[in-house]
Amino acid sequence: MLGMSHRSDWFRSTRNEAELNLRCLRNISGDDAVTFLRGSSLQFGMIPMNFAAQGCAPPEYVAFGYWSGRATSEAARVIAWKVAWDGSSTGCRQLPALQALDVSGLAAFLHYVSNETVGGLAISCL
Repeated sequence: MLGMSHRSDWFRSTRNEAELNLRCLRNISGDDAVTFLRGSSLQFGMIPMNFAAQGCAPPEYVAFGYWSGRATSEAARVIAWKVAWDGSSTGCRQLPALQALDVSGLAAFLHYVSNETVGGLAISCL
């Protein structure tokens, strides 16, 4: 097992380099924070907690597999949400066509999982 301290000089320099690369690649200003978080279900609850305010239009979710199902179940713990597209009628074996998405434009955010690794579906942006 490999272990390293998140306080070590090596880790700090690697994180700083990754942040600089992201800022350059995505044109992120110095006024905005870049935060690195561990993956898994933690992010599924943190996103609606931080980006969807009570009383505003609910976030919208594209549900077409295992990970998007995990995201919606975690979101349901903290806020109401709306389905923009549900792939359960196809057994979660296909991606939605853009025209099939029921997106209001007022949503706090639109959530989709770009790579449903369990079902083998991936949304690619070319």
